[in-house]
Order: sequence, then structure tokens, then C-alpha cells
Amino acid sequence: MKKKKMDTKNVILVTVIATVFLVAAVGSASALPDCPAPENTKINVSCELNQSYNVQAGHGYIIDADDITIDGKGHTITGVGCSATAPPIVGVLNFNTTRKYGYNNVTIKNLEVENFCMGIRIGGKYNPTTKKCVINVVDNMIEHCTVHDNGNSSYVGDASTGINFWPCVNYSTITKCDVYNTTGSAGTPPCESGGAGIRLKMACKHNDITDNTLHNNRGPGILAKAKCQYDYVANNDMYQNGEVSYTGPTGGIVLRCKNSNNWLIEENNIQDNYGPGIWIGGSWNVVKDNTVEGSKNRNAGDVSVGRGISIERQPEAGKNNRLEDNKVCFNEGGDIFVLASGYNNTGDENCCDIAENYDDDGTTGCTYCCTKDLIITDIWLGRDWSCISREDIELEQKEIEEFICEADVKNVEQEELIDYIKERDVDQEKMTKELAVEKCIRGRRVHYRIMNRGCQEWAGWSVSNLTVDGVSPWPPWLGWDLVRPLAPKTSREEWFWLYRLPGGQHNVKVCADFPNWISECNETNNCLTKTLGGPTLVTPIPIPPRER
Repeated sequence: MKKKKMDTKNVILVTVIATVFLVAAVGSASALPDCPAPENTKINVSCELNQSYNVQAGHGYIIDADDITIDGKGHTITGVGCSATAPPIVGVLNFNTTRKYGYNNVTIKNLEVENFCMGIRIGGKYNPTTKKCVINVVDNMIEHCTVHDNGNSSYVGDASTGINFWPCVNYSTITKCDVYNTTGSAGTPPCESGGAGIRLKMACKHNDITDNTLHNNRGPGILAKAKCQYDYVANNDMYQNGEVSYTGPTGGIVLRCKNSNNWLIEENNIQDNYGPGIWIGGSWNVVKDNTVEGSKNRNAGDVSVGRGISIERQPEAGKNNRLEDNKVCFNEGGDIFVLASGYNNTGDENCCDIAENYDDDGTTGCTYCCTKDLIITDIWLGRDWSCISREDIELEQKEIEEFICEADVKNVEQEELIDYIKERDVDQEKMTKELAVEKCIRGRRVHYRIMNRGCQEWAGWSVSNLTVDGVSPWPPWLGWDLVRPLAPKTSREEWFWLYRLPGGQHNVKVCADFPNWISECNETNNCLTKTLGGPTLVTPIPIPPRER
């Protein structure tokens, strides 16, 4: 019996139609209802905005349930302004004024909030008598929001902030938000001042503030006070916060409280703020991999000095903090400052030019400087006795040719050396051949390691110089080594091609940047002297492959 042929066209058509209906059903199930117009509007189910709104009076939205989402879909809610004669209004308020605390697991996203006293506020319940949280609000998320032009220049922090966690907000996140143009007034005490982009007050713990842009706020980008601990601040850009005449705290990140403990602050870019880049009043904080540059002094006021990183409040606090791998440069008030030494504020691998009461592990000041700095870190002798060879001469000539090709034509001293090298070529050829072939002065090659201790700039071509027992070789160019450019924080093995150290013990001195071509952050640390040769050199140092 002949089988009936399947109608593949109809099968495909039915499949496509079924798929379309399924996608439509899933889409309709996941779509949120429209949010109502904001005007002291309570939200107790998830919703999304389908337009922007001008709020005619009062708060915008008031959260009224756990586990909800407001998705702004890129729309804006605009307040009527922050009047000093009216109660402070908030764009989105997650705080129930009747029960005195807010809600958990609330997400506010993709929303622009402007022209309120506070853009967004979340709060738990705090007992001022016991100074403890009664109810913590947890698992809230603010993401992809733009919060700007909020506050009043006569209001302090409780009423004039961009995003406000106050009090007892835990395990919550502010991420990928843009917060700017927040204003406020200086308060008493100063930590109560307004104008911060993001503020954490009263036992806000284990929160993440990541990937935000905080700029042009009257106060700090981030301000914390009143025992906020174990918070995480990472990958934020903070710039141009603070005003020169403002007397409240300003800067990038200000941990103003003596109990601002156990924070991790890493990989933030903090530039061109009035006041400190990072100010720490607490203990056991870790600050690492941040770039802090261009901090500027203010005329007066709280934490007014434009330092890069400042650790203060000793002896009551400001202890046991750790700084690692930070680039802290070109700050008007100094780069790293600790109010008083002796409180175990330590660190390593930091880059700065000016450090006060602070040293990286095993050194004075910072491990690296801000521009470039050539130093000699070690000198040793080659393992074998040898003569100067024809190969040495040829390789030295090759290095000279590279230098002549790549030299900075604007550097007068480099041009003078090029002219000198060209003039000496005949004499050098004659002398080096004589040394290599006829006299064969035997000895051990002098090796050294040169490092660019700068953290930002390449060090260009330079010349290292050798002296032995206080005397330069003759002719002097036998003790010269042309050094190729060095990247920041890198080192390289080098050696002197046309010199051999004779037997016996000798004081060998090698100086980097011998003609001072390189403009360095420290011009006094170019040289290293070691006693080498003779019976003291028992075990020769292995020679790694030359890094060329």
C-alpha cells in the first residue's frame, strides 16, 4: 500500500503559528501593568512606567509592599522642587511613616528622578536610645537610575541627598546609576551635611555600591556616617564633587564616622574633586586598586584638604587600615596622609609622590612614584671569565644604531651624544679590536638590573654609567651602557658590553640616567654600589636570558 505523503507546508505553518502564540503568551505574562501617575502614590504591586510625569505635589511614589519592582523604562518623574518651607519630598520613598520602616526586596530600575529633596530613600527602623537597629530593611536594588538636581541649599543630609540609605538598610545594592547636581547645606556636626550623591547613615551594612557615576554634587560622591560597616564600593567614577566655598564635607568617598569599619573600596576612579579623594575615619578598611588624582583644597570647612587618601581620627579610630596597589597622584594637598603614625595603617605597591606618616611595606613612602624614576636594584658579575669579543663589539654597535634611529631629536643631550658617538667610531673600532684581539683583558662582565619605578610614564632611552673603586674606565665610553625605554613598573637586566672587571674585590657603582636626560620624580636615587669579585663571590648568580 502506498504511503500518503506528508504535507510539510501545512506542518511548518502550524508550527510557526503555535510558536507565535506561545511567544505572545509568555510576553503578556511577563509584562508589568502600567504604574499610576506619581503624586504620593502608593505602589504595592510591580509596575512599569509608560510615560514621564510631572509630580504636582508631595512625594512621587511610596513603596507599600515587599517584593515589588518599579521599572521606569527610561522615563522621568519630575518633582515640584525642594522648598525650604515645606516638608522634604522624595521621588521614590521606601519608608512607611506609620510603621517607621520600609520594605524588603524592592527593585527600582531604569528611572530618572529629578527636582525633589531626595531622589530615592530607603529606610529601616532604628532605636536612638539603644543605638541599635530594631528592623533591618534588606535586599533592595536601585539600578540603571539617573538621579539628579535634587536637594535644597538650606537643607542638611536627612532632607537633601541624591540616594539615601537611612537607617538600617542592609544587603542592598546601588548599581549603574548616574547621580549628579545634588545640593544641600552644611550641618552640625559636619557629618550631618547635605549634598551627597549617595549617603549611608545609621548601621547600614553589607551593601554594594558599584559601577555608578557620581559627579558635580555639592557634597561627597559617597558619604557614610553612624556605624555603617562591611560595605563594598567598587568600579565607580567620581569626579568634580564639592564646591570650593562649601563648609560641609566634600570629596570622593568620605567614611566620616569613627565606626566606619571593614569596608572594601576597590577599583574606583576618583578625579578632580574638592576635598579628599578617599577619607577614612574608621578602622580595618581595605582600599585597593583605586585611581585618585587631582584632589583640590577648599578654603575652609570639614575635611577640606585636597589629599588623595586620608586616614584620620587617631587615637580613637583610624587604625589597622590597609592600602594596596592604589595610584594616588597629583593631589594638591598631598597624596597619602595619615594623621598620626603608630596605628598599624599599612600597605604595599602603592604609587604616590607625597606620603605623610605612611610607608609601604619595606620602603619609605610609596613603592612607586607618579611619573618615571630610574633606579638600579642589583649589580652582579657574570659567571665566567672572558675577554671582550668581536660579538660584544657588534652587539654594542647594533644597540647604538637603534638608539640613533629612535633618539629624541628634541633632546639636546641625546643629539650631542649621537655626534660624539659618530666622531669616536674610528677610535672605538681601533681600540676595541685591540682590546679584544691583542691585549685580551680578562675579567668578568658587570651585570645590573634597572627599573622604572614610575607608575604612569615610560622612561625613554638613557645611559647607565659604571665606576670601579671610584674611577671611571678609560676611555669613559667603556663604562657606558645605552638602555632602551622602560615601561612603568618594569625592570630589565642590562650589562656593560665593553668592560671586564679584573680579579680581586672592587667597589662597583652603577648609576642610571647618567647624563640626566630623564626628568624623574626623584633625581637622587639613581645609583647603587656593591662590593664584588674576589673570594667573597663564592656562588655565582645565575644569568637569565637577556630581556631585549
